[in-house]
This record gives sequence, structure tokens and C-alpha cells, in this order.
Amino acid sequence: MSFGDFINGLLFTNTMANHFDYHETTIVYKNDVEFKRDLVKFVPGANIIALDEGSVLPSLEMLNASTPVMWDRSFEDWFKLGLNQQDLLLTETMAAPPLLYRFERAGHLEIPTNIANSCEDMLISKGVSPDRWFCCVFCREPGYKYKPEGKNFRDADPSVFMAAAKHIIEELGGQVVRLGHPQMTKFPDLEHFVDLSRDDDSHVIQSFAVSRSRFLLSTPSGPGAIAYAFDVPTAYANAVDMWCSSTKIIHRTVDVITPDGAVINQQEYNERGLSKLKLLSLLSEKSGYRVVQNSAEIVKSLADAIFQSTKETVGWRTNSSAEKGFRPNQFTWPPNMELNTRFL
Repeated sequence: MSFGDFINGLLFTNTMANHFDYHETTIVYKNDVEFKRDLVKFVPGANIIALDEGSVLPSLEMLNASTPVMWDRSFEDWFKLGLNQQDLLLTETMAAPPLLYRFERAGHLEIPTNIANSCEDMLISKGVSPDRWFCCVFCREPGYKYKPEGKNFRDADPSVFMAAAKHIIEELGGQVVRLGHPQMTKFPDLEHFVDLSRDDDSHVIQSFAVSRSRFLLSTPSGPGAIAYAFDVPTAYANAVDMWCSSTKIIHRTVDVITPDGAVINQQEYNERGLSKLKLLSLLSEKSGYRVVQNSAEIVKSLADAIFQSTKETVGWRTNSSAEKGFRPNQFTWPPNMELNTRFL
């Protein structure tokens, strides 16, 4: 499971729980990559069950309201705590990202205070001023150790985002925190620029940075899921999937060039039902379609738009929390709220 899919699953679970005045959440996950151990800490008050790498998920007898006669003694605490008496079981398939954005309310994740304090000190020590706003920038590149396949069409030109980072600092007066992994292209040193991509397995501080940022400027990938999980406005460059929709998200799609030279983008791209998977199919079939990514000028315009949309944020964002107010104590399945897709 990818970084983005895992964080979306956590958000989906917490969103479902937060439909109810009383809820108790249990998360069972395979403890096979480090980022999972970090991210599960962001689900407020959840019971966490980690299964060792190579183990299989427990039998559905674990959800038997009457404790079965024969059961794995390593799960003794599970039954003692009454965790076998769940009212709702969510699978990975049910928690599909396209459904996540169709709920009227979201159970946003939270970073525990002790972790947040440590990350805040670390960001400041790396050069982020606590007295000014900052944004996060992510440009997808190949080489991520948890997803080691070769380059694909979602990977972008880092020089475009170098130019965007410089624009944000020099023209918009911001600070920029770059997200990513050490295999990415090194950016030149800039004043008011902090590069977290140089640190391996820095998922916690990168997640914290997103949660406190004014906005995220990103290509489609895992950091976008983090931003939505913490209710942070996001500008997507080279957007390919339109299900990640809310009024706080601005899209600028790739340009799809048809065999006859026509250009499909933005609203028309959406109306034609294009997506990452459909583009992969078209490109693999060598059908004559091409994908052209956003230029530096387009990405700068995207940064300008999300900057204008977040004028109320003049410093670091505060910790997000689950949506307050009336809880319906029920839900409709599948969720059917209409998407509100916003384009540059």
C-alpha cells in the first residue's frame, strides 16, 4: 500500500467514526513499512493493532460477538477489551479515495502534542521562521524506496518547481519547505527555503510541516493526501484525477494532446472522464495521445491563485482537529455528495 493510500485509509476511518457522538475506533494494519508506524499515531484515540510483516490478517472470528472457544491467545487483550464487538468493519476497498471526498464532514487527523512540539522545534532549527507563513512544495520524482518503479508520467520536471519556489519566496513573500525523498534532484540553496527531502524516512516532520503550512503546492502524490487529512488548502499541478475535490483544492490538469493535435485540459478533461488509469492505458497502447505537463509559468500562476485563496493565514496554521458541531449519528452508503471540482 502506498503512502497516500494509507493516509487516505486512516482519514476515511476517522471520518466514518466522526459521524457519531460516541465512537471507538480500532485500526489493524500490517507493520511492514516505517511510515505506517508513524502515521497511525495521527488518528485521535484509536486502538492500534500492528501485525508483524509476513503475518496474515486474523480470522473474522475476531469480530464474533460471542468469544469463540478456539482463538489465538496472542489476541487475548482484544477480547478482554471487547474489540470483537465492532458495529462496522471497513476494508481497504470500502475506504477507496474517490469515496472519501463525497462526505459532507471529514474527521481530520491530529498530530499528538508531544510529537508536534518536537517537530516545531526541528523546523525552526532548520531555518523556518515561526513569525511568518510558509508553504510546502512537492514535485514527484522517481526513486522513492517504498515505491521503486521507474519513472512514470506523474513524475515532473524539478526545475519547474524550483522556479515556483523562488517565485513564492521573492514575489509572494513566503517561506518554502520542500517535501520528498533523498533520491530527488537537489535544489539550489535559497534564503527562506528549507529542504526536508534530504532526510530519509522523515515522514513525521514532513506531515507536521504540511499541517502547519499556509498551503501545499504539489504534483499528484502522497503529500496531497496529507494536506487533505489536515484540512490544508492544496494547489495541484499536472492534475490527473478529479476525485480529490473540495473548495480548498485548485487543479491545473495536464494537457492531453489527441492524435489529431487537439488539446484537452481542465473542465473538458474532467467532462471526458479522463483519469490517471485511463491516461496510462492510452499511453501504453501507443494510440497517438501525448501528455504535456504544466510549464513554470502555469505553476507560478497556480501558486498565485492558492496564495490569494488563503489570505486569512498570515502565520503558521494551528493543529487541525475533527470537525466540530452536529453529528448525524448515521451515514449514507455509498456517500453521494456531489464533487466540487475547482480549476485554475
